[in-house]
Amino acid sequence: MSQGWRPCNEREKSPAACGATLPLTHLARYWAPLAAYAALIFILSSQSHPDETLPSFIIEASDKVLHAAEYAIFGALSYRAFRWGATGPWRTHAVVLAVVAASVYGLTDEIHQWFVPDRESSWQDWLADTLGGAVGVLVVRAAADWWIAGRESRAYAAPGLPRDDAEEIR
Repeated sequence: MSQGWRPCNEREKSPAACGATLPLTHLARYWAPLAAYAALIFILSSQSHPDETLPSFIIEASDKVLHAAEYAIFGALSYRAFRWGATGPWRTHAVVLAVVAASVYGLTDEIHQWFVPDRESSWQDWLADTLGGAVGVLVVRAAADWWIAGRESRAYAAPGLPRDDAEEIR
């Protein structure tokens, strides 16, 4: 038992799985990319005419598609941070927390844009932000589940054993 409130997850031998305090380098590895990306979104949202600084192929895409893509990345980074850069219940509820984080940051971004000259703020943009964040979270979770399942199946297939014997070990 770790800290007397929940058992250690024996399948995942990481400090986060057992509720231990994570080292600062571990926290920076997972949370710094999210913070840097949030800062990038803030900087781009502060520009009155972002179309002047963006490449032409990006400008041709629908505004809502751009919002969804932008926040899909935010959602993916949020899930990564909550899932592998946190401990305890934060880690357990990473999907919900990451979607909520993307939605709330999208809302604050729309409020911020309301005060920027020549920028528009709309609930449709916020909805695109939220949906994009949810898609990013679900894609990263599915990829992580697939990768972990593959790692586990490779671990059970002991080297040197015939394939039939490896199946029986599982």
